[in-house]
Amino acid sequence: DIQRKENTNDTEKYVAYTFPDGELTLEQDTGYIMYNADFSGMAAYDESEFPSDDEIETMTRERLQTILPEQADTVRIEVSSSTGWDGERDGVKYKTAHVHPTMDGKAVYGVYRIRLSFDRDGNVVELYLLYNKVEAKTDVSFKSAQKLQETLSAGDYAASVDQALQSYAITSAELAYYMDADVNEAGDFCMYPVYILKGTGTDRTGETQTFDVIVDAIQ
Repeated sequence: DIQRKENTNDTEKYVAYTFPDGELTLEQDTGYIMYNADFSGMAAYDESEFPSDDEIETMTRERLQTILPEQADTVRIEVSSSTGWDGERDGVKYKTAHVHPTMDGKAVYGVYRIRLSFDRDGNVVELYLLYNKVEAKTDVSFKSAQKLQETLSAGDYAASVDQALQSYAITSAELAYYMDADVNEAGDFCMYPVYILKGTGTDRTGETQTFDVIVDAIQ
């Protein structure tokens, strides 16, 4: 039997369909689709019994022909293995392809990805379609180097740093995009340009850390 559950509170609006083998969730605001098989009884196997990482990538690219045809052959894909105990042994339960679509050839940060997981027999047991096609809404001007420095000095940025650094150096910079995780206060669901600054630094213990800094690129 298929059971339907709808949630429309102020923070989450989705419809979930639960059936014996898993659950399908449709987010109403974002259009995101998520499918999860029932992992509770999934057996664990030696990784050698699964398709190789290269085979998982090939299987994923074949499926992307229907949802991301313009990037199916070139998009960056990373493959990982999910392990666990099945009551008898510890091993691999499924392998996941992490797909990172681009926009105009540039990386997209935030929530903009596709995830496909396969069991030992190559069946899809998980799908996270956190991806939507976008269209241009407006033209914008980018921050100058001086304006970018002022923004950084004001602390108006997001950084992947665990603790304060005693010293640091920016090693690279690129123009990329950032995709919102949800609709904003105006009801829009937007992707916008950002500067990505990458660097290394030293924390108070003397350990070296690498970090990314995301800054709004719009003037």
